[in-house]
Amino acid sequence: MSAAPTRPFWRNWVVVVPLGTLAVAGFALLIHEPRAPRTIPVELTPPAQAELAEIPLPARVRSVEGRVVDREGAPQAGALVWLLSGDEPRWTSTRADGFFRLDGLQRGPWDVRVLAEGHRPFALVLRDGAGENVLRLSDAPRVAPTVPALVRARLVGTLIGSARQELAGAEVVLTPVQPPESLDAPLPRRARADATGRFAFDELVAGAYRVSVLPGWASGGTWPDLARAAGDEGSPEFVHRADGSAPLSVDLIAGSAAGVLADEDGRAVAGALVTLAPSERPDRPWPPVATDARGTFEFRGLPPGGYRLEARAGSARVARDFQVTARARIEVGRLALAELR
Repeated sequence: MSAAPTRPFWRNWVVVVPLGTLAVAGFALLIHEPRAPRTIPVELTPPAQAELAEIPLPARVRSVEGRVVDREGAPQAGALVWLLSGDEPRWTSTRADGFFRLDGLQRGPWDVRVLAEGHRPFALVLRDGAGENVLRLSDAPRVAPTVPALVRARLVGTLIGSARQELAGAEVVLTPVQPPESLDAPLPRRARADATGRFAFDELVAGAYRVSVLPGWASGGTWPDLARAAGDEGSPEFVHRADGSAPLSVDLIAGSAAGVLADEDGRAVAGALVTLAPSERPDRPWPPVATDARGTFEFRGLPPGGYRLEARAGSARVARDFQVTARARIEVGRLALAELR
């Protein structure tokens, strides 16, 4: 009879763990906070202080002295003497006798620069231990240009015109003949004349000037010139003396033009607009005038030359060409309204 197989002893044990116990154990594992790792202090020990060797500096016990003179031997006061002592710039100025001295320098030689008034920069090398040095500038002194003093004097003058010429407010313009870029060139000047034609310039620089005269309405401009004919390029010249003994008289050669505007029945047309311009320069018109109650109009201060006149009344107009001669009053004639249609 065979024996029954023998089972391991541990299979005879039955371990029973309740389900609730397992759940509690799992939850405890989840909420368990791990401990912080232990900190181990680290001690740092600095190295021992190193002993640095002292840096030897170059000795500064040298000195240099001397005199700065021009090529004739005259001392140069206030000259700048500049040199490099190693990498250190050193400088000084000469005394009235041209002497200078610099102390506390490193060993030479030294590159020296000298700046003296009226001379070009001068460079040389000074040797160590040479004693007193004479720094002789090789170039001749330069003379700076000077502007001559401007002589000024008062100038008085008079405008001479026709009986119908309006002198009050006319502007006298003096333009220097000398180019403006010249050192002693005077500046242009302007002055107003009174009703008698008298004018004056205070403190006017002596010299040669071109003279022009503008009507009061053209003040500050360049045209028209009442002292010359239209189209003329040259202007009269005048020399103002240093003592102001030569007065200036300007003869105005400008003339005038007058006319009448009437309708076809001969009645005067008042308030009509009349314009005027040189025939060759229509871009330079005179100030327009309006006819008065009698239909008359007049333009004054017209330099000799050709002109074109236009009169307008409403939508109609008329034009007339005429010539002005020196100092003359030109009658343009009667402009009939019929001509305006």
